[in-house]
Amino acid sequence: MLFQGWRQYLDLVFPRSCSLCRRPIVGSRSPTLCGHCQQRIKPIVHSCRKCGAPKASGEQQSEFETDIGKSKSSKRSCRFCQKQDWDINRVFAYTVYSGSSAHAARLCKDSMHESLARSLADSIGEWLDQRDDFLPICYDYIIPIPQHWFRRLMFRYHPASVFAMGLAGRFGIPMNESYLKRSRWTTKQGLKTISERRESIRDAFAVSNPKKIEYRSVLLVDDVMTSGGTLADAARALKAAGARQVDAVVFARGISAGKPQPPSPPNESRMQKAHVLHSYQSSATAEELRRRLH
Repeated sequence: MLFQGWRQYLDLVFPRSCSLCRRPIVGSRSPTLCGHCQQRIKPIVHSCRKCGAPKASGEQQSEFETDIGKSKSSKRSCRFCQKQDWDINRVFAYTVYSGSSAHAARLCKDSMHESLARSLADSIGEWLDQRDDFLPICYDYIIPIPQHWFRRLMFRYHPASVFAMGLAGRFGIPMNESYLKRSRWTTKQGLKTISERRESIRDAFAVSNPKKIEYRSVLLVDDVMTSGGTLADAARALKAAGARQVDAVVFARGISAGKPQPPSPPNESRMQKAHVLHSYQSSATAEELRRRLH
């Protein structure tokens, strides 16, 4: 209580700034985000029960329809995951990876913004608390998606671990970072297509102590899910070790993983424009000759 009193006094003299827009934080529930940026990070209201992607109103209604011709798995999936054979039972995704949410996810990868990651973990916890389909008592362990040991040695910080720690403390679920290991080095996934991401992450995880995982339910935690390859491979390793059920919680769900196309060289762009202009002039001249002949 004494520290909170001093914190409020210091906030009046030296107001904290928002991690996203750098505006002063005044009257906000979050210690790292202003009220405006908090409103811009909107939780997903209707999501796919399998991959956590946002659903349109028509897709959401079809989820509850009883169609004899459709299997149970097909009714739980959406256009993003209907062709995927994952070992994940379901994914809880807090927000869509775009705009302010994407900006916050990128900042959380830097250890200088660990306080932002802790604040977002609190928001995810509050959101899960309000869901009727999230039952913390069902899980034996919370496991963050692990880093490779060399990368962890270099950076000593991992946003997935910060999110997992916040959720574990809130729901009283034991957190463990030693049962699941990243068995080989994987390159950055940012500029890869969906197929390239899945191929690069294949067989990248291993369970260090299968006896501790056997017949257990695990809740995986990561900061961002795009193609689902990382979570799917981690779940595959846990299921192979005997896990009964594997679910996942992510802060942001990416719904577009297309590989950016490099810009055209300036000379090539000018040649294309000249070719279009020449074609237009040629067609205009031919049309004028036809008009004169007739």
